[in-house]
Amino acid sequence: MIKIHPNMKEYYEGTVFGILAMKITGEQREEAFQKKIEEELQSIRKAHSEYERKAFCETNEVVKPYVQYYKKFKKTYHVLPQLESILRGKDFPHTTPLIQALFLAELKTSLLIAGHDLKKCPLPLTIQMCQGGETFFGSGNRRVELKPNDICLKDEKDFHLSIIYGQDERSRITPKTGEVLFLIDGVPGLRETYVEEGLQTLYNYVKVFAPDSILLEMRTFSVSPKAGEKP
Repeated sequence: MIKIHPNMKEYYEGTVFGILAMKITGEQREEAFQKKIEEELQSIRKAHSEYERKAFCETNEVVKPYVQYYKKFKKTYHVLPQLESILRGKDFPHTTPLIQALFLAELKTSLLIAGHDLKKCPLPLTIQMCQGGETFFGSGNRRVELKPNDICLKDEKDFHLSIIYGQDERSRITPKTGEVLFLIDGVPGLRETYVEEGLQTLYNYVKVFAPDSILLEMRTFSVSPKAGEKP
């Protein structure tokens, strides 16, 4: 379903990613899921009762590598303002449950997670390093020009994701999405155990509102060493 381009080995050897693909079937239990959301938001706010961005970025083992990655591109890790808005009491987004599950998992784990309609992603997909200057249409159909060395997701023709700029419009999740592909975006220094925990957290959230959903694939994978080098 997803492979890694050889150009990733130049800068991103050992970087770990996670994939979760599911088929959403059966009756959806939105009331139970909304209750779960409220419980998790209370837990998140309690866990971050003494939140301070600088200390969080310097000590949290998930956030720190993302902050370092974004800093190379002169950007702010966008999960941080999302978390801060929730800590300030902003309402949780009212949208399709699949997107809510993704957003809740990001808040809970601090991982960067993308979500795509699997049927709108021509397979196979490839994780690769951008050369710079490539373009795609991001959220809201805005034209995005990619930066050199950013990590991206691409099919044979088109880009679907940039870590720095986010997801494309074409493969976004909608209320009609029946098969979903979640990708935990890896960056150097992010340990595999956190990616594994993130996949399980996200899977559990989806199963709350769609208990009959079918698991298609759930695994971690990493950028292998260059040919001739020891792993």
